[in-house]
Amino acid sequence: MMDFSITSLYDSAFWGCSSLTSIDVSNFGWGNIQYSSFVFANCTNLRTINLGDFYTSDGVDLNGFFQGCKSLEEIIYTRFAP
Repeated sequence: MMDFSITSLYDSAFWGCSSLTSIDVSNFGWGNIQYSSFVFANCTNLRTINLGDFYTSDGVDLNGFFQGCKSLEEIIYTRFAP
């Protein structure tokens, strides 16, 4: 599982990453992002993601965040407030 302690995430950051099966972005500062559409789109083998405390500022574009993630089985979060 990948672990990220980052402060920015861009549109389509992991688009089409078919080798990604599990990722932990629970240390990511979600409140800092403004644009995050299609971040995990078409990650066809992604099964598990840990979002941690997922919250965003008003007006954040989450369009297609998990579009095409046909293997996604588990989304872990402690709070979800998009």
